[in-house]
Amino acid sequence: METPMRLYRSTNYPSRWYAHGRETGWVMFPAALGGWEKRQPARGAARARHRSDRRAGSSD
Repeated sequence: METPMRLYRSTNYPSRWYAHGRETGWVMFPAALGGWEKRQPARGAARARHRSDRRAGSSD
């Protein structure tokens, strides 16, 4: 069973979302409509991440 991913926002890169899952590790993607399809591994991701309470399907 796959565990849910946690969604994060960075104060250094506000135009990107970061997500972490046990199976996938860290990924980043544009904070825009269709951004999830453009996700890529988050290499050297920002240190100032804040966990978001928003659902991945949120429009904001």
